[in-house]
Formats: sequence, structure tokens, C-alpha cells
Amino acid sequence: MAKNKITDKRILILTERLKQGFGVDLVVHEQAKRLALRHQVAIMAVEVDWEIFKDTPYAIYQIPIPLFFNPIKQDWAAYKMLREFKGQLEMFEIFIIQTPTFNTWLPFLTTRGKVILNFYGNSPSTGYRGLKQYRKQIFDTLEHSWYFRYPQAMVTISKFLQQTLPLYAKRKCQIIPLGYNHVTEAAQAFNPLQKTNILRQYFIDARDKLVVYVGRLSYHENPYKNTYDLIKLRRSLNHHGLAKVKILAIGLPQGEIEAEFYQEGVMVAPHVPISDLAVLMEVATVCFSPSLWEGFNLPLLESQALGVPVVAYDLGAHREMVLPNQTGYLPANFDQAQKQIRNLITDTNLRNKMGLAAQTWSHGFSWGKNVKQIEALL
Repeated sequence: MAKNKITDKRILILTERLKQGFGVDLVVHEQAKRLALRHQVAIMAVEVDWEIFKDTPYAIYQIPIPLFFNPIKQDWAAYKMLREFKGQLEMFEIFIIQTPTFNTWLPFLTTRGKVILNFYGNSPSTGYRGLKQYRKQIFDTLEHSWYFRYPQAMVTISKFLQQTLPLYAKRKCQIIPLGYNHVTEAAQAFNPLQKTNILRQYFIDARDKLVVYVGRLSYHENPYKNTYDLIKLRRSLNHHGLAKVKILAIGLPQGEIEAEFYQEGVMVAPHVPISDLAVLMEVATVCFSPSLWEGFNLPLLESQALGVPVVAYDLGAHREMVLPNQTGYLPANFDQAQKQIRNLITDTNLRNKMGLAAQTWSHGFSWGKNVKQIEALL
């Protein structure tokens, strides 16, 4: 890479995964490829999908840190591996930590360069059983009392998340929202015939009335995602004479959730590449997110960027992502949500009006703006 005396920095981004289907991984890729236009960038990750992330403008180092759901086990496993990679770490002057996997590396990294810690929030443990129900409490305690004291700068993606931080962390934390360009660029890459062929692979026709959900699929494994509401929506639509409306759940399946959804009439599209995701979201009638906690909710932004109105519960960062009653609806409960979804399905003028407003609103978010703000912290 050509040397630029003003902007060229040696940046290492540390993240747990670089795989398809995880929101943070998409964020890491979009930021890294743009930073690589002006800096020397590398990513250090534990899990890498080399088929998806090949020919990238940044280097990738895969490291064998064992992964655990238990935060304490995870911290110890990562700490034990630190000494094996100190030589590689010496090559860089800026460290951007994207996931808590590397929290125990913070004391060392801050002696070697500037550390920027990204905070995406700790999802609630409500609904988990056994020791899993204490996971958020453990994360919060470790981060608030110790880890957040080390980085010179912090970044979070919403006001909602910033307000969950202790005062000392808030003072050094900048809010930098995510971007939408990846999904519009992906949709624009195909002509109408190509889009039709992609839709056929998922048994979708562009003329279908379609409700899409994007995210983790199993409400058993991820209770806060609340995806049982997709089944409730299917039953509600059937009851109100809208049985032909399709519901498509796009995301990562776990356990027997695919079979359960299919049995209830909810279609499933697992492991969908971003190119296909963009085409599927673009033809949707409405995007529904039943989640009970979100620090940002990127699929809401993606849908709006493609001109699709959204419905999501009035909680978390959703009021930062959606203009209520203009680009989508933020109902208080499922009863309100299913009525609003039916209105969008049956009222073409309402849908088109909200879709156009959604597209305009989304332009306030971009990866270019996101990365420019990150560069200001380097």
C-alpha cells in the first residue's frame, strides 16, 4: 500500500468472528475496507469464513482462541493466548477492539498504542436458564469496574447504549451510527432478470406480499429476539384472510427452529449472502422486528434504505433508527404490531408513502460518514 504521510496508520482490528450472518462481522468488514483506502489495516479474528472474506483489501490473521459462552472462561482463555501474539501486536499503532473477546488484552495494548473500544451492548439474559441468566450481569460488572478504564477512546452506535455506560466511560465514548450503503450497493448490482432468479431460489415472487425478519431465528436459544411473534403473526394473518401473505425469516438457525417455523407456515432462509439478502429485503412489503432489546438494529436501517417500511417494538435504540408513523411503526405490543402490519399489507398508498420517507431518512446514515468519524479518533 502506498505510504501517505498524513493519514497512513497501522491499524489492527480485533474481533471474535469474520463470518457471514453476524451483524458485527458485517460492520467490521465495511469499516475495514474503507479504512484500508488510506491506512494499513489488518483484522485479527478467532473464526473466519475464508470463502466469504477472500480478496479483501486488508490482511486477516486467524488466531486459535477457544470460545466460551461463560465470560470469565472466555477472558481467561484469551489472556493465556496473549503472549503468543505479542510479536504481531508490536507491528501496529492503533488497536480497534470490536468484541469483548479481547478485553483482557486491554492493559497490554494500551502500552503499545492507541486503543479504541467499540461497545455494542450486552444483550439481556432474561429467559435463559441456569448460569446463563447471569451472563449480562457478569459482563457489565467486569466492563464497568475494570475493562472500560483502559481504552483511550470508546465508540458506541446509539444514544441508548451510551446511556448504559458508567459516567467515566460516557465521557470518552462517541456515538457513531452504522451505515446502510452495503445493502443498496448489493441490490443495485443485479438487473431485473438476475433478481428474479435469486428470488426463485427462495420461492419468492416479486409480486408476493412479503413480511421479512432478519436476525437470529431461535427464541429458545436467544429469548430476547422474541421470534415466537413470527408464529403469532402467521396465525393472525391467516385469521384475517391474509393466508397468502408470506413470512420469511432470514438468519442463523439453531436447534429445531427451522422445522418449527415451517410447521407453522413461516418460511426460513438460513445463511443468506448479503447479495441475496438485499434482493429479498428490497421486494418485501414490510420488515418486522419482534426483538425485545436492540442496541441499534441494522436490519431496520437496511430495510428503510431499500424503501421498505418497518415495524418494531418501541424500545432500545429503535427511536433512533425509525421515525414513528413516518418511516415505520413502533408499537407497544404485539396486538398493535399485527394491526399495523396488516395496514401496510393492504394499503398500497400508505406503504409507498412510508417507504419513500424511509428511503430519504436512511440517507442520514452512511459508512462514509461512519468511517470519517472513526478516523477522527485515530
